[in-house]
Amino acid sequence: MSAAATVRGRLHRGLVASPPTPCLATGSIAWEATAAYAASLLREPLVGVAVGPLPGRPPADDAAWLELWLEASQAAGKLCLVRCDPLSDETEEPAAWLRDELPRLAGLGVAAVLLEPPLPEVGAGEAAWYEAAAAGPLPLVPVWRWSGGDRAVWRALLAAPATAAVLVESGLLTDLQEVAGLVKDEFGELPVLTGHDRHLAADLLAGAVGAVLAAAAVWPRPLAALLQDAWDGHWPDFVARAAMLDLAALAAFPEDGADAEARLLELLHLEGRLPDEAVWDATGQRLAADAAATLRWKAGAVRGGR
Repeated sequence: MSAAATVRGRLHRGLVASPPTPCLATGSIAWEATAAYAASLLREPLVGVAVGPLPGRPPADDAAWLELWLEASQAAGKLCLVRCDPLSDETEEPAAWLRDELPRLAGLGVAAVLLEPPLPEVGAGEAAWYEAAAAGPLPLVPVWRWSGGDRAVWRALLAAPATAAVLVESGLLTDLQEVAGLVKDEFGELPVLTGHDRHLAADLLAGAVGAVLAAAAVWPRPLAALLQDAWDGHWPDFVARAAMLDLAALAAFPEDGADAEARLLELLHLEGRLPDEAVWDATGQRLAADAAATLRWKAGAVRGGR
């Protein structure tokens, strides 16, 4: 069985967490707290984690961050997926950068890459970017972030042997429906994953068969149970659990994305997964006390409803 087929099988009906970056009040990464959190998180019913470059951090922090999650994932027998962005290296030749980056990640033990789409307005070279990825040594999970782009190029990428799944992160239910319909018609065995924290239940009903969520870094067990309810057809449990999780997600993930990282860190503290001193973001800021109190009140129901 190919590496892509193995990853495809694990992502089908699987839940992947996208963890935030716990920091101290100084803005430095809380390495000890993060290591303990990683070990705890990967004991939950997840198939793995998705991590990526840390914006504004020195290369040494990026390398240590990936090493920490790789070690924790491998120790738990879980997947470690890494985001690849055509603009992450600020190079004028993103496809050439990718041809070097994918073998490096494969050598480290990364299971697959979440392949971010190039932005048409910056001329990142959509076809060249995807062709370089498809020819690389790692399984791919292309990210659908907006409608548009060259559909022929997109279809060729989905048909590539290296493609293990497709992840919809546009935030629009209509995009999930479009991608699910395309896959059903032309790429029947390719898992469609959702990255929509705010309406997971709707996406599951619209055709998603797995998820990559920031919310899974906080509530892995109830989210995994929601997925299982959908697969088993336990609809009364599904509806009740979905209502609880959707209300919490609306509070934790506001539509404008404001304070998203700070909200996740505060929730991890509420869940007992992070100590109080590790609930700061990379800028040395913490969620305001009134916002934190509101968040605890609105999202606290998940703790009693799991």
